[in-house]
Amino acid sequence: MQQLPLVDGTVSPLSPDGPTIPVARRQRTWYVVLIFCFFAATIPETIATTSTSVAKIVTHIPDLFFIMAFYGPADLLIREALIRRRLGWRSLVLLGVAFGFVNEGVVAGTWYTNKYAGYAYLGQIDYAWAVALTVFHIFISVIMPIAFFEALFPSRAGKSLLRRRGMVISAIIFLLVTSLVAFAPAYRVYRIAVFALALVLAFIAIRLPAAPPRRLSHEQPPRLLQVRLAGFFASVAYFAAIYVVPQITLRPAGPRIVAAQFADMVVVVLFAALLLAIGRRWTGRAGWSPRHTLALIAGALSFSILIFLLPPLWPTLEPLVTLPFVALLIGLDLRLRRRERATLSMAAVHPAPPIEATPR
Repeated sequence: MQQLPLVDGTVSPLSPDGPTIPVARRQRTWYVVLIFCFFAATIPETIATTSTSVAKIVTHIPDLFFIMAFYGPADLLIREALIRRRLGWRSLVLLGVAFGFVNEGVVAGTWYTNKYAGYAYLGQIDYAWAVALTVFHIFISVIMPIAFFEALFPSRAGKSLLRRRGMVISAIIFLLVTSLVAFAPAYRVYRIAVFALALVLAFIAIRLPAAPPRRLSHEQPPRLLQVRLAGFFASVAYFAAIYVVPQITLRPAGPRIVAAQFADMVVVVLFAALLLAIGRRWTGRAGWSPRHTLALIAGALSFSILIFLLPPLWPTLEPLVTLPFVALLIGLDLRLRRRERATLSMAAVHPAPPIEATPR
C-alpha cells in the first residue's frame, strides 16, 4: 500500500478512494517555553548580576527553579500581551515597571532592606534605589530576555508561545510565587500596596490602544561594532549613574537629602528615556536585523561579564555560566550571518521581477 508523507515527516496510508489529506501535527512548544524561562531568569540573576550566582545554585539547586518560576511566567505573559494585543513601547515600559515593582518591592524587598552609599530612606522606602532597580528590570529583566529569545528562535519571533491554558498556568505560577513573599510579616503592608500598584500599572499597559503599523526608516542602522560599543558604554553609564552619582549628590547631607535623592532619580529616569529613544530609533530602521539585537545584548552584558572574570569574584563561579553564554552569542551571530548570506545568494540567483508601470 502506498504511503503519503505528512508535514511532520511521518506517513499516512492511502485510502482506496485516493490519497488522504495530510494533517500537520500541532507544533510542540513546551521545550521552547522552558528555554525561554531559563534565560529569562539567568540573564538578570546570574549573567548580568550575581544575585543568584552559580555558587548559590550549586549549593542550593531549588534557587534556579524558583527564579525560573518567577521570571519565566512574568516574561511569557508580557510577551504574549505584546503580541496578542499588538502593544507598543509605552505598554512595554509600563509592564517593565510593574515587574520591577513586584521583583524588588514585593519579592526581594530591597526597597526596605538594602543600604548603599549615597542612598537614604525616606520613611521606610529607599525611593532612589527603587527607581534605579526598576530601570534595570525594564531593560535587563524584560526587554533583553524577550529580544534574546527572538534572535535565538527566529522561526518563533513575533509568534505566540502560549494558548489560553498556558497563559492561565503562567499567571497562577507567578501569583503563587509572589504570594509566598507578599504576605510575609516583614513589611507586609508595603509589599501588598506595591503589588496592588503593579497590577494597576499592568492593567493600564494592557488596556492601552494597539500600536499603529510602524513605518521603517530607510536610514542604515549602525555597524555591529558600533552597536556593541553602545551597549557596553550604556551599561557602564548606568552603573555609574546608580553607584557614583548618588555619592556625589548626597555629600551635602542634612535637609538636602530629599533634594539629593530626587536628583538621583531624575538622572536615572532621563538616562533610561534616552536609551529608549535611541533604541526605538535604531530598531525602526529597515536594515536592523537579529544580528544587531545580539550585538546590543552582547555589548550591554560584556561589562558585567568582564567584572565577573576578576579573581576576587571567582568564588561566585560566574565564569561557568558567563563564558558559555558568550560562546552561545558568538555561535548565534555566526548562524545568523550564514543565513543572511544565503538569503543574499538566493536573491542574486532569483531576482525579483521588475515592476511594470500601469497605464494611466
